[in-house]
Amino acid sequence: MPWLTGSAFWTFKDFATPLRPENPIPYVNQK
Repeated sequence: MPWLTGSAFWTFKDFATPLRPENPIPYVNQK
C-alpha cells in the first residue's frame, strides 16, 4: 500500500515542520 506510506510520511513531515506555508495540515487534506 504506497498510499499508506505516503500518508505516514506526510504526517511525520508535518510534525517535523508545523509551520508550513504551503499547507499547515496536509495530512488532514489528504484524508
